[in-house]
Amino acid sequence: MQATVLRFHSLPDSFYSFVARHIHDNVSDLALKYRGKVDVALLDFALTQIECRRKAANKLKPFVESDRFLFADSLSAEQSSDYRVARYHLDIVGKDNLVLDMTAGLGIDAMTLSQKNIVTAIELDGSRAEALKHNADIFELDNLSVINADSIEFLRSSHQKYNVIFIDPARRKNDNRRVYGFRDCEPDILENMDLLKSHADRIVIKASPLLDITQTIRDLDNLESIHIVSVKGECKEVLAILNNKAGTRPYIRVVDLGDDTFDSLFEIDIDSFLLKNSCELADEADVAPGKYLYIPNAGMMKIDVGSALCSRFEGMKKISPNTNLYVSEKIYDGFPGSIHEIKMIPDKKDLKVFRNERYNVSTKNYPMEAEALRKKLKVREGHEKFIYGFRAFKKEIPMLVTTERLNL
Repeated sequence: MQATVLRFHSLPDSFYSFVARHIHDNVSDLALKYRGKVDVALLDFALTQIECRRKAANKLKPFVESDRFLFADSLSAEQSSDYRVARYHLDIVGKDNLVLDMTAGLGIDAMTLSQKNIVTAIELDGSRAEALKHNADIFELDNLSVINADSIEFLRSSHQKYNVIFIDPARRKNDNRRVYGFRDCEPDILENMDLLKSHADRIVIKASPLLDITQTIRDLDNLESIHIVSVKGECKEVLAILNNKAGTRPYIRVVDLGDDTFDSLFEIDIDSFLLKNSCELADEADVAPGKYLYIPNAGMMKIDVGSALCSRFEGMKKISPNTNLYVSEKIYDGFPGSIHEIKMIPDKKDLKVFRNERYNVSTKNYPMEAEALRKKLKVREGHEKFIYGFRAFKKEIPMLVTTERLNL
């Protein structure tokens, strides 16, 4: 049950102590235990807080450290930016800007951006807008103002110019189907592009990790850059940044964020991305014990720019035309992904040695999925040693290698 406007500003101390006291308890058990003994609206809202806090404990760590931080509903918590991604958005936007966040939601981006900018946050849903006002108050974010409105209508009736417009359009239709293209989202980015450009020179559009990068390049004028953003190896989003005053060649940045810094960062200009030049392919001598297997991170897998990797890291070769893995006899510390030393190339007769041993099993362009291969080999799940299955060389031959990871 969503909270009323009154509930956000008038919750008793007992509400917050109830949430804190039961943060590790089963919400279904709590619902049964307290139903009829506690006001039903307050109980439902408290259970929402407990559930959201548990699910978002890592994703929103700096925010949920305050026991007064509130979630309007479960969906806003699910759809919110990871705090590390929000900090990256702040790096992109910069400081001392007038910023409009057109789709605030839970407001993690708006609150983070307001630490160094003056931010107006627009939210269509009344409860979410009120929750954001409450949270901005508890964090004393004086640079953040929240407006409950339709952001497109707000812009149409406004003469205000901003340095930056930030927008994260809804990627679900009314029937709950997921959509990915800018034209399918709400609001329709492409249909309203002239309106956005009339109010800001710089526009930051947050999109699904499944966004088609090549189509996006075709769709958007005045493109400054595209950012594929991951957190600890998991791809979270694609950002498209437009700039009416852009004077440099557009580029793609692939970044993997750690808790406090970048785990990796790779940039390529868009012309090189679109060329998709080939990369030298490995042969049998290249995939051998003592050589190094390179596995691109999720963002690099998405843009699949083997030629750029092979150009950047001299001597690197691609495993096969359709396998986005790489090998080299050298170690490259700046590689955007994981680095493994190849230990063994097992034959069929060797497979029994893996039985009951601990290995992480992964496959890429291989005749069976990783779980099926793990069961076939009868190995237990492990954390230090790896078995990789992939198709290799020009002939796309299925093969296995065992490895140990060198970088964490």
